[in-house]
Amino acid sequence: MTLPLPKFSLETTGKSVQELSTVADLLPPHTPVNIAFLGNETHQQRIQAAVTIKALGLEPTPILSSRRITSKADLDYLVGELKYRADIKRLMFVGGDPVVPEGPYENSLALFESNILKTCDVETIVIAGYPEGHPHITSDQLMAALKWKIAFLRKNHYKIEITTQLAFCTTRIIKWVQDIRAVGIMEPIRIGVPCPTKVKTIRYFANLFGVPITADALAHYEMDIADEQLDAKTDSLFLELAQQIERLGIKNIYFHLYTLDGVSKNTSWIQNHL
Repeated sequence: MTLPLPKFSLETTGKSVQELSTVADLLPPHTPVNIAFLGNETHQQRIQAAVTIKALGLEPTPILSSRRITSKADLDYLVGELKYRADIKRLMFVGGDPVVPEGPYENSLALFESNILKTCDVETIVIAGYPEGHPHITSDQLMAALKWKIAFLRKNHYKIEITTQLAFCTTRIIKWVQDIRAVGIMEPIRIGVPCPTKVKTIRYFANLFGVPITADALAHYEMDIADEQLDAKTDSLFLELAQQIERLGIKNIYFHLYTLDGVSKNTSWIQNHL
């Protein structure tokens, strides 16, 4: 029997993983929790985060940042320890922030071709989606890469999910989803949405992730641009997306929560929307 996917997935870091204890009892068992691959954290922190998530009854999803992996031995060690110590069932592959790779893997395609999947014995591979584009990659290139990854993973009999980058424009998000479905990609998509936070924080992370957010978008979602210390009413974005997805009858769509201020500060919001 195939169990239904949880409505939400979450994200954490090695430093903030303990915050999950504030919401773990609210979440369905095996809710996926992505572990960000930060340049200022160690493999040991990532591994311990996966162990902690597993102990809470949730499902660790370590993110492998291609351009931050320094060697094949580095990759083998990290994935091997994640499997041995946390019995991971899921991995997410991304290119990562560095412009110049720190090792032999230029992008996530290179990781797929490294044969790491043949040795790590996971069930689900998560790949990234970019509804509002990527600052350094064209839309055609993104679509071609997505098709290649989907075909590769289908051929090798993996379960596949797509988790998107943080996005703000409902129109662009819906069009991107429809374009994905139009080319026959029917796998689950988790749309990345921000939990409530300050306008200043929204702007900071949008810039960090290379995601455009205009003054019009801020105003549309009642994110007061006159005072960046005020709360950004991100519920407007989430609810509009959910309503349009239901109205259009788009299936197999879920959400990935970017808790930009930390999970513990969004406990009430998460509880209200489960």
